This record gives sequence, C-alpha cells and structure tokens, in this order.
Amino acid sequence: MSLIDRLSLGAGRATVVVLIIMMLLITVEVFIRKSFGVSTRVAQEFSGYLLVAIAFWGAAEVLRTDSHIKITLLTERLSQKGQSRLNKANHITALALVLLLLWASTSLVVTSYRTGMITMGIYQIPVVIPQLPIPIGLSFLALQLAANIFKLFRYPER
Repeated sequence: MSLIDRLSLGAGRATVVVLIIMMLLITVEVFIRKSFGVSTRVAQEFSGYLLVAIAFWGAAEVLRTDSHIKITLLTERLSQKGQSRLNKANHITALALVLLLLWASTSLVVTSYRTGMITMGIYQIPVVIPQLPIPIGLSFLALQLAANIFKLFRYPER
C-alpha cells in the first residue's frame, strides 16, 4: 500500500504547487490592476480552474493523513467495535460514491474531448483541460479509500 500512499502524497504536493501558482496569479493581477489600471483577465478564469485542481487533488492526502474535520458527538459514544464498524461502512460507502463520481466525470471529460468543446472565457481553451483534474483527483481518492479499507480490515484495531 505504500505506493498508493506515495501517490496521495504526490497529489498533495502537487496541490501545494497549484495553490502557490494560484496565489502568484492573483497577486500579479492585483499588482497590475493597482499599478497600471488594466487587467490581464487571466486571474479570474484560471484561478477557478486551479481551485478545482486544489479541491480534488488534495482530497487523497487529507484522507491518507486523517486530517479532515470530524464531528464525533455521536461516534465517540459508540464502543470501539462500533466505531470500527462505522468507520468501515463509511469508507466503503465513500468508495462507492467516489467510483460513481469518477465514472461520471470521466464520461464528461471524454465527451468534452470528442466534441471539441471550448471554454466561454476570453482565452477559449479546450474544456477538457479544466475538467481533467476532477477524474485525476477522484482516481487518487479512490485508490486511497481502497488502501484504507484494506488496512481497516487487515488491521482491525486501528
């Protein structure tokens, strides 16, 4: 499972790089607007695309490190065995949902590619480019969920 963990870590690091690019893009845009009174018209369009990558690429690393927000008001009242069963059920349900979303997003990307759709923004790039981070991120998340499920059943005390 270490390969999947490394893939999730890599996706998390790519998310950091994308976040830095987005920050620089917005900073440059603000500087140019304030200094010269013009807009590059890049920041608004491409920041939206980059935000999609950030959201989907970071999910697997958040799951791997178990650093997502949890509300334990009810679950902490369960026995250890009950918590373990609920955790397994949650992971299995999440994997089923992620696989469904992966299938739908992949179908969307393939359709966009086949039809040659382009964005309506000023730069009119192929729609497949901003859509592609979604199935890529969901793939990483599905792999990490599968790895976690394996670990939950292999090492039940965790």
